[in-house]
Amino acid sequence: MNRKIVWSLIISLTIFSGWFAYKYFDTAIPLVNLSITMDKQQAEKEAIKVAQKHGWNLVDYDTAVTFQDDSTLQAFTELEGGGKQAFIDMIKHNYHQPYVWQVRFYKEKEISEYFVYFTPDGYQYGFMQKLPENEAGINISKQQAQSVAEKEAVNWRVELKNYKLLEYEQQVQPGNRVDHAFVYQRHDIALNKGLYRMKIIVSGNKVTGLERYVKIPDEFTRRYVQMYDANKLIATLGQGIQAIFYLFIICLFALFFLHKRRYLLLDKHVKMMSVFASIVFFSALNKFPLIWNNYATNISKFVFLIEYFGSVVMTTLLATLFVGTLCLIVEGLDRYVFGKHIQFFKLWSVDTAASYTILEQTVLGYCFAFIKLGYAVGFSMLASSWG
Repeated sequence: MNRKIVWSLIISLTIFSGWFAYKYFDTAIPLVNLSITMDKQQAEKEAIKVAQKHGWNLVDYDTAVTFQDDSTLQAFTELEGGGKQAFIDMIKHNYHQPYVWQVRFYKEKEISEYFVYFTPDGYQYGFMQKLPENEAGINISKQQAQSVAEKEAVNWRVELKNYKLLEYEQQVQPGNRVDHAFVYQRHDIALNKGLYRMKIIVSGNKVTGLERYVKIPDEFTRRYVQMYDANKLIATLGQGIQAIFYLFIICLFALFFLHKRRYLLLDKHVKMMSVFASIVFFSALNKFPLIWNNYATNISKFVFLIEYFGSVVMTTLLATLFVGTLCLIVEGLDRYVFGKHIQFFKLWSVDTAASYTILEQTVLGYCFAFIKLGYAVGFSMLASSWG
């Protein structure tokens, strides 16, 4: 077929796919319009104000901040709670905020921890104080504790007229402190079987927790966990089989085959994989501030850091070995089978990069990116209409 005709068809399909994806993307894949006006520094600053208001002793305490989401709630809402639009409406009308800033105050070898939560636009949304079981407190009655709890809820912008008391639990701690737990439920709205709730904990005579959440049906949680575990098992088995098949069968044979014919460019691949290893390593280090959200205070920071950096080094080595071996083999086989093709390590040399062939292949790559995007949008619309 004439090259001009082929290119005309590709460009026409590219333009149509781009237009189709632009016009129907929101319909096929509804996105959450989330306005995040609070940043990490503001969240930490506001959390300190909350701590001062509650009289928390934060001397020598460290801080960890993260932006987190409730993926289980999103899965339930989209599957059984009204669909994607219900999830969007939940955020839009402030029924519940599945995306929150979490600020954690922690101290090495200390049981006491403090958590403060903010909405993406900076409003206080909840807090939790973890106390030692043997810490004493001034005990009060259920009625007094409920009054204290509801007063605190008002301070956190909770409209109690929309809630009714559903559950109450009292627990006597080893230090003789009486803890009260009140669970309230909204009576005006729901996500089908998903129920909007709020839990307030009063330890002694002080409020130590206010948590807003959606009670997801237990049967969905069990099915979701089973499905997640099954998918994780399948993925793990698939990756294991892939690693064995590629590394220990195809790769070993290909390495032996190419080595005998002197088609392996080890020196150039060593340089390339050094760059790749650096990218993987520094990418892991970029997440360093977030690791303190998973730090268990019963172990020392030194041990925690040793474990973390050990896992980073091991991950970097394994990823570099796997990717490097595949690249070494693929590049060698490409030169062996397609001897007239442009070689990978000469691709962006001055003379080669300025050639018409490279321009054509680059444009073709962008065209197929638009075509693939249009296909994804169309497939999603078709799947939704059948679902």
